[in-house]
Amino acid sequence: MTKKLFLIGVLALVVAFPLTFISAADYLPKDKQGVGNVVVSGPEDYSNLYVGGGSVVINKDIRGDLFVAGGSLNVAGKTEKDLFAAGGNITIASPIGEDARLAGGNIVINAPIKGDTLVAGGTILISRDADIGGDLWAAGGTLNITGDVAGDAKLAGGEIFINSKISGRLDARSEKLVFGPQSQVEGPIAYKGSEEA
Repeated sequence: MTKKLFLIGVLALVVAFPLTFISAADYLPKDKQGVGNVVVSGPEDYSNLYVGGGSVVINKDIRGDLFVAGGSLNVAGKTEKDLFAAGGNITIASPIGEDARLAGGNIVINAPIKGDTLVAGGTILISRDADIGGDLWAAGGTLNITGDVAGDAKLAGGEIFINSKISGRLDARSEKLVFGPQSQVEGPIAYKGSEEA
């Protein structure tokens, strides 16, 4: 069941990518030789940025949307609009101004996301500093949620640990669901699993 949900999440992420490219966008790396490691920094401003490589580090603020893919991704600059990321290891260390769509092996979110968040991965960690301003949809092998969710949460995974406030409804499907001492769900809870929550 978890594999099926993960594949659905990845498919949803791919479908969410725009089919038309914005003319004001920048594409990095600009040459074929720079696809190994890419570091985005320096004085240049980016409105919308598309970047890919083996290892990608975003060290500057992006004024529009950010589309990033690679083996290892570290988003350390603020993204003012939407973030789309796919990779083996993904770390979000700076705020996202609107929605985020993430797919990867290991995903760590350490900064707030103001809009809705769709995330699919093997291991997903949403830290205490990573409040979600909208709804959260997450599917993975292990989900560890300690950041607050302002909207509804729809979760599916092998193991789900919640130790935060969810202001809306919680729908969870898992083999194991654990509520920590700081957990608070204000809306109704719907749970399907092999073990009692």
